[in-house]
Amino acid sequence: MVLLPRTTTLTLQSQPSGLTLGLNGATAATPFSRTVIVGSLNSISAPSPQNLHGKWRWVAWSDGGAQTHVVTAPSSAATYTASYSR
Repeated sequence: MVLLPRTTTLTLQSQPSGLTLGLNGATAATPFSRTVIVGSLNSISAPSPQNLHGKWRWVAWSDGGAQTHVVTAPSSAATYTASYSR
């Protein structure tokens, strides 16, 4: 039996671009995208503070979630943006 789960793309961005965010325990500089299974639970995190041409502190996620929180992968591609301030 072959299982072919439906997948979607989660994209993480930061404001300013280039900061490091986490998705399911792995971190990368923004922006970046990963393919996940539709309906799966995915942990996103915004480490703070970060240094990128100065010190940046996390302010908010575009979906209103906590600094680290779980999102359910929707049936279509989704983008989550972490906003930072100096």
